[in-house]
Amino acid sequence: MRAMSADELRDVSHFSALAPGELAALAAALDVGDYPDGHVFIRERTRGDQIYVLLSGQIVVSRAHGDHRHELNVLGPKSLFGLIALVDDKPRSADCVARGPCRVGAWPKPVVTMLLNQHAPLARAFQLALAGQLAHDFRVLDRRIRDLAAH
Repeated sequence: MRAMSADELRDVSHFSALAPGELAALAAALDVGDYPDGHVFIRERTRGDQIYVLLSGQIVVSRAHGDHRHELNVLGPKSLFGLIALVDDKPRSADCVARGPCRVGAWPKPVVTMLLNQHAPLARAFQLALAGQLAHDFRVLDRRIRDLAAH
């Protein structure tokens, strides 16, 4: 694992407005690695202990339903995932798996909690990212419900 520069992290839209010092703190806490196709970052029904940022490649978000897996989303570069672990201590609701090789950074939840308590702008950036993710998830669910109701 290697650290990421603050300049690289500025490219993630949720963090683009942060001051250089806040970006540096966030970047210093991020462990970055290269992962192969099929690497499992998040396993459904396990406890969350990290928050991730996808730097390159794709992540497939899927959920088990009986013997089948249903693809819920495909994340692209600069996406955050695992954010719900910030607000609850519930098991993860889906798998997040690499589709092809990817580069991903991870923040341990205790480090994120400490940073959020010490830097209001970081807290705001993560709150906006979380709200954006929840809004997106609600829109996807609404669309699926409408499609099911139409059939």
